[in-house]
Amino acid sequence: MYRMNSNIFSINEDIVVSEKKFIRLNHWLRSISITVEEVPYPEITKQEGLIGFSTLSLMRD
Repeated sequence: MYRMNSNIFSINEDIVVSEKKFIRLNHWLRSISITVEEVPYPEITKQEGLIGFSTLSLMRD
């Protein structure tokens, strides 16, 4: 976080959740055929964590 690493959360190989303000990153991910679910989540840095730390575990088959 302190080194400006990207704050994204991978759902699977083709879908990620990303902060909507990461315009260039989200555009690049889409250009390589990754689905980007954008969320307004700028406050996560105040918690000193990333999106993955604030999500609940998902049960996957």
